Amino acid sequence: MIERFKAFLQKDPQPAVQPQREALVDLLLLGMYTDNLLSVAEADLLEAKLFDLPWESGQALSIYLQANMPKIRMAYENPPNRLQLLQSIRDRLPTPAVRLDAYQKLQEFLAIDGVAGGEQEFLTQVRTVLGVGMG
Repeated sequence: MIERFKAFLQKDPQPAVQPQREALVDLLLLGMYTDNLLSVAEADLLEAKLFDLPWESGQALSIYLQANMPKIRMAYENPPNRLQLLQSIRDRLPTPAVRLDAYQKLQEFLAIDGVAGGEQEFLTQVRTVLGVGMG
């Protein structure tokens, strides 16, 4: 399972740049909150493999995660904030191919413990904001 997560994080239609990686991390973290139940499998997998991402920031990934978790939680709890975060994620994913790839990675990630109703609604919102077709 961990290798599968690593593989879909690393397959990109074009080489990812740091803002794209950060957008993907934000999207996956937000996805973890959508079913009101953070599965141990999701949390372990995310934590183990996020640290394998090539991270080209002056800020360590652990610091990025610490700094962004309050924003992710606020977005999860507040629909206008969630929409604003999703729009920010969209803006950091520069092409339709990159947006589709991020959406597909989110789908695969959420499927780890089965897609619950809240997760399906979230996927629909993400698909709409990112402007991607049915995945």
